[in-house]
Amino acid sequence: MFSPEQKLKLLEGAKKLGLSFDERFVPKLSSLVENLLEWNHQINLTAITEIDEVIEKHLIDSLALLPYLLPGSLMDVGSGAGFPGLPLAIVQPEREFILVEATKKKVNFISEMITRLELNNCRSIWSHLPDKKITTKVDQIVSRGTFKVADFLKAALPSLAPRGQLILMKGKIPESELILAIDLIKKYRLVETRLIYQLPYSKADRSLFVWKKPV
Repeated sequence: MFSPEQKLKLLEGAKKLGLSFDERFVPKLSSLVENLLEWNHQINLTAITEIDEVIEKHLIDSLALLPYLLPGSLMDVGSGAGFPGLPLAIVQPEREFILVEATKKKVNFISEMITRLELNNCRSIWSHLPDKKITTKVDQIVSRGTFKVADFLKAALPSLAPRGQLILMKGKIPESELILAIDLIKKYRLVETRLIYQLPYSKADRSLFVWKKPV
């Protein structure tokens, strides 16, 4: 479990980004971090191994999506060790989550966390997009640092419902990546919004690219 200082770091860091969630979910967030670091001794799930850094760069960074989510289902593509999907699923038990990851050992971790944390609103899929076997259409698809812009759009658009949105979480995106994606953005008439923020303690730069799909 988080120490009082670690709990405060999570709550105060979230507050600095204008985030709000019920404190009753803190024990599950703490258990997620504890299991992540324990599993990481055996298999490589994350390069971040200091608990304070995990709180900021995995938990708070994942929860930074909260103000920008639409109602409805969410798919996390290239979920890695379950970020941002697992923290979001913990604090939003009313929302359906699908976490898609291509590396089996990471899917095993995600699946174990879904069971241990009793996340009945969440399921994992061992795959990568695009995948013709994944026929579910979801209201929004997110990815955190996994894809280049054009690759993300190509992978995610077939699984996006009408009026849905795509969110790509990155550090700084080179303009060259955006230029390569222009044709796709025009083809699907996507409406783009760019959002910039900093993590609360390290002041690391983060970018959110949001594309909304018309009917």
